[in-house]
Amino acid sequence: MVLGLSALGLAVIAINAWLCDDAFITLRSAKNLVEGRGAVFNVGWRVQSYTHPAWMLALALAWALTREAFWTTIALGLALSGAALGLGIGRCRGSTGALAFVVALSCSRAFVEYSTAGLENPLTHLVVVGGAALLLGSGPDQARRQLLVAGLLVSAAFLSRPDAVLLLAPVGVELDRRAREAGLTRRQRARAWLLGAAPALAWELCSLIYYGALVPNTALAKLGLGIDRGELVVRGLAYLGRAATSDPITFLLMLGAIVIPWLPGRAGAPSLRPLGRGAAAYLVYVVAIGGDFMEGRFLTAPALCGALALGQLRWSGRAALALVPACALVAGLGARHPWSPDAGEAEPRSEAGIADERSHYAAASSALAWRPGRSLPEHRWRELGERGPEDGGRVVKFSTLGFYGFFADPDVHVVDPFALADPLLARLPPVRRVDWKAGHLPRVMPDGYLDTLAGDPLRVEIRDPGVARLYEAVVRVHHGPIFSRGRGVAIFELMTGRSSASVDSRRYELAELVRVDARALARSRKALRFRDAGVELELDERGGAGPLRLMLSPGQRYAFIFLTGDSPIARRELQLAGELDEAPRLVEIDPPRERFDRVHVLPLTMHGKRSLQLGPAPD
Repeated sequence: MVLGLSALGLAVIAINAWLCDDAFITLRSAKNLVEGRGAVFNVGWRVQSYTHPAWMLALALAWALTREAFWTTIALGLALSGAALGLGIGRCRGSTGALAFVVALSCSRAFVEYSTAGLENPLTHLVVVGGAALLLGSGPDQARRQLLVAGLLVSAAFLSRPDAVLLLAPVGVELDRRAREAGLTRRQRARAWLLGAAPALAWELCSLIYYGALVPNTALAKLGLGIDRGELVVRGLAYLGRAATSDPITFLLMLGAIVIPWLPGRAGAPSLRPLGRGAAAYLVYVVAIGGDFMEGRFLTAPALCGALALGQLRWSGRAALALVPACALVAGLGARHPWSPDAGEAEPRSEAGIADERSHYAAASSALAWRPGRSLPEHRWRELGERGPEDGGRVVKFSTLGFYGFFADPDVHVVDPFALADPLLARLPPVRRVDWKAGHLPRVMPDGYLDTLAGDPLRVEIRDPGVARLYEAVVRVHHGPIFSRGRGVAIFELMTGRSSASVDSRRYELAELVRVDARALARSRKALRFRDAGVELELDERGGAGPLRLMLSPGQRYAFIFLTGDSPIARRELQLAGELDEAPRLVEIDPPRERFDRVHVLPLTMHGKRSLQLGPAPD
């Protein structure tokens, strides 16, 4: 039964098999490690450009065996997914519970698609199922061993993806409580936890020595620097809401993970309550960071927790069989049924910065797109990487690292504005974007930075003194000898932010700010265009002398920030009515009574527009 149901689940996963561009970021680090260049993306720069150490090492081992990326990575995902399914089926309540578990997961589009996307999800799934197995099989006579295994699973979750610790931490707390009730002393429990945490602690020590950091560079690049917390929460809730409409089974399974373990009496799954707490904590975290740009990626583990709880219910044979068409019908209400994947024909949906990534890459990088004689992925970014920089140099600026970087020459240094593999840009504030995309926060390239990388990295040609000081610490930590004098001090300065204290954050966050003299604007009689950073009007010192009159693009919301020097003294907000394609409309804003010499007109919405217009008021 276990083999048969596992094969059923794997069959659905296999027909959806694909790899995303981000998977090849890790694959380039894995390839460099195996070929003796270090676990790095750009040779000579020790930067952790991946979030999942254990997954990177697994990919490195697979690459060492096959020297092939596409099918090897898919096979590794299938193997781990099969192990997770088999272990989960074995812990379900009878054959009917196992059937409910497999059917629900095979109808979860997020779980099915991200079981092979080349990311760490299948490894995280195996760790989560291991935690459920511990909860369901623990006994007082095995308390010490199971506490040690719990510690190892928490370490495995951390090494799979650091934030996955939230899923397993409540499991560890529960097993520690059971060990205490079984008579284990505090010292015995502490020893078990220390042994269990050893792999994670060892990795952190190695990371500190080798990379000069305790967190991956991707965390610095992605986690919402400068974005309002309320805006992150709104975007995170939209991420969950997207699942409710486009992937309803995944959404229902997430709810099941939180609700089913607390159902009364024998109807629920009380043993899995710690896993339900972990799923709830993880979803709160996902909302707090603003979700992700990959639709469903962060929801697969909570959905798996829900499927495990579903498998613990007491299903009659008739009810279990009825669940099959019910799940299939509900899954069909979403954007695409996981039992009928597309091979690139469907138009990928993207809204609120959340994209259907599989549809986006299906034609170039899915198993269904393969034809005899075709090498996958077959994508323009791969072709550009194989061709190399157009100027023949060894430093290139390219926004998407995966396909390009993996197939480029290993000595080509790829600088991405999203800073996933760049330790300097990751520490600069992202450029302000109204319609920002989670995980894609662009940076402005400091003047002279590319010239510095193209020449001798120790010869600093960066023109901004604050960024040059930051770069000196970065190059000492990430490029210089590991045990050089002063590297420890530089690591401390980077970790505490002291080395970036002299960087003018506003200069980089508002790099696209348009500055204009109000009198020159009035004389030109021509509207100017501006982007997300807005327009700063320089005025004669004034205050309380009648309304500020401007022409602005309608259908948007604006903030008007009045400043004296660099100090804001007042703020007004306005929703300007009208259609998006209409000509600019007259706006009158009451100024503060205090004296001011500048007004920053800041757009709060863009509604898909790349730029807006501002012009002088008519006479």
